[in-house]
Amino acid sequence: MSKHQEILDYLEALPIGKRVSVRSISNHLQVSDGTAYRAIKEAENRGLVETRPRSGTVRIEKKVQVRLDRLTFAEIAEITESEVISGHEGLERVFSKFYIGATTELDLSFKEELRQVDKLIVEAYDKLGKAKIEELRYNSKKIKREIILTDYHNKARGNEAQKLLNLDFQIGAWYSAENIKSKLKQICKDLDMKPLKAVTSHTILDFFEAKPQQRGKKRGYLIIRKKFI
Repeated sequence: MSKHQEILDYLEALPIGKRVSVRSISNHLQVSDGTAYRAIKEAENRGLVETRPRSGTVRIEKKVQVRLDRLTFAEIAEITESEVISGHEGLERVFSKFYIGATTELDLSFKEELRQVDKLIVEAYDKLGKAKIEELRYNSKKIKREIILTDYHNKARGNEAQKLLNLDFQIGAWYSAENIKSKLKQICKDLDMKPLKAVTSHTILDFFEAKPQQRGKKRGYLIIRKKFI
């Protein structure tokens, strides 16, 4: 069982009204904050928890999902609390295909403001949410990393490990052996990967052409080029 599923099972077993947080889950289940956050967001999407002002994230009764493939115009009007102006004779007709968008004026204003500044932030807003962006203090590198991890846990592309490597190790930059080992271990932890062999600073040579180089008393590698595109 993956850590992600373990957290979802843990949340589902909590009593109604129990408060949870990223930190409490990461400490209790020994997982990274990122893994805990993504599981909480999925639990929220499933209707297991909800975030309340000044209360934090709380376990709630699971929300009943509304079936959308056979809704009539009348049912749509009732669900959205809309007033029907005309066409009452067609209220019992069934939608064959439709899209529902729920966006507040605040969301639209915020996204438009961000789009003018940085398209990356707009993608982050859609995938991570405003609260997470603010938590990351609009740090582009941290935001890119969180997007990659979100895609990974949503099984979006399958090349997230390489993306994290490209994000953490820049061509032409020098990294100490200690730093290389730390970064590689963090990638494995974030992606819940178990390495086939012990991770050392030399592991970087599996992914990049790099030149051994010593600076002061520290040994490390100068990254030359990627081995994979």
